[in-house]
This record gives sequence, structure tokens and C-alpha cells, in this order.
Amino acid sequence: TAQPAPPISTAQPAPTSTPTPLPPPPSPPAPATGGSGSHSGLSTGSIILIVAGSLAVAYVVFGCVFNCKKRNKTGCDAFPNKSAWAGCCGLVKDGCQFSWRKVLGKESRKAEYTATARNPYDGMYERF
Repeated sequence: TAQPAPPISTAQPAPTSTPTPLPPPPSPPAPATGGSGSHSGLSTGSIILIVAGSLAVAYVVFGCVFNCKKRNKTGCDAFPNKSAWAGCCGLVKDGCQFSWRKVLGKESRKAEYTATARNPYDGMYERF
């Protein structure tokens, strides 16, 4: 005696509750390379600023050490070329005022010009 065959079901399977995965996000754009496409790292200007800054720090440090050891100076007097650097703030102020007048369109007459800083080179070549 043969067993009856199970009935064939035509019903669709029940949907599962797991969502379909989303596609991956688009990749970020490539960084700008400045035209040639082969450069990476620091720019020329960055390198120049790093070298100039390093030389300035070395100048001040070694100048102070030299003035302390060889010329027996202490405190602010040990700063190298102190008299020349003392006038820089006034010279920067003069340059800013000159530029600001040019931006505003005011004419700078020679008779109106008065230097706010003393000459930074006064006494620069005096022997100690």
C-alpha cells in the first residue's frame, strides 16, 4: 500500500524581516594637486617658511649664548642686535599706516610724513 503524496503548495514563502543592505557610499573626491597631479607633501612656500623660522630661532639662540659667554651680557642686553630690532615695531607701524592711506586713496605728501620710529641702525656698528 502506497502512501499518498503530500499536496504541492503554490503559495509564496513568507517574506523575511531582514532589510536588504544599502549600497556603499560614494568615495570622496580626490584632493586637488595644483595642476601637475604628482606633488604631495609640503609646498615650496611652507618649506621656505620652515627654513626661515628655524634660522631665525637659531640666530637668536646662538646670538644670546655668544653675547652671554663672550661679551658677559645678561638679560635683555644679551639679545643679538638689540638696537636694530628695537626700531622694527615703529617701522611696521609706519608701513601699515602708509598702506592704509593708499587703500583709502589719501595722498601721502612728503611734508606730512613723520617717522614714528627712530633709525634702527643708530649705534649698530659701535664696538663694545
